[in-house]
Amino acid sequence: MIYTASAVKAACNALMSSLFPDLPVYGNTVLDGYTRPSWFAELLVNPYTRPGKYSHEYSYTYKVTMLETTHDEAYCLSSFDTIRSSFGQAVKVGSGHMVVESITMDWIDERNDVLQVTIDFYPVSEISGRTEDEDPMQDLTLSTTLNIIEEE
Repeated sequence: MIYTASAVKAACNALMSSLFPDLPVYGNTVLDGYTRPSWFAELLVNPYTRPGKYSHEYSYTYKVTMLETTHDEAYCLSSFDTIRSSFGQAVKVGSGHMVVESITMDWIDERNDVLQVTIDFYPVSEISGRTEDEDPMQDLTLSTTLNIIEEE
C-alpha cells in the first residue's frame, strides 16, 4: 500500500500544525486535558475495494473540528479559507501526493456553532503484483506468413 492511514493522517496533521502554529492538533482519543482553542483531527478510512484480480482501490477522509473558547464566526470562516487554500489540490505524503477531491465545512454541535472541515481524497488505485507458479518464458519463436491476394 503506497499511502498508509497513519502516513496520511500524519501529513495532514503536520500541515494543520504549520497553518495554525498556536493551536494544538489533537487526535480523537483525547477526552480531557486539552486546551482551547484547538483542533481535533480524525481520519476515516473509506472502503477498500478490489475492482479487478490484480488491482485495489482505497481512499481517506480527513476531518478537523475546531473547539473554540468563545465562538467567533469570522475567525472560523477565515480558518476554513486558510485550510481550503492550503490543502488545495493535493497533500504531500511521503514521496507522493494524495489528491484532494473536495473540501467542505459544516457547523456541528447542539447550537451549530462548532466548525468542522471535511477533506475527501480521491481513491488511489494500485496494481498488485501478479505471481506465476510456472517458469517464465525464456525464448519465443514467431513465424509469420504473408498472403497477397491480387484483384483483377
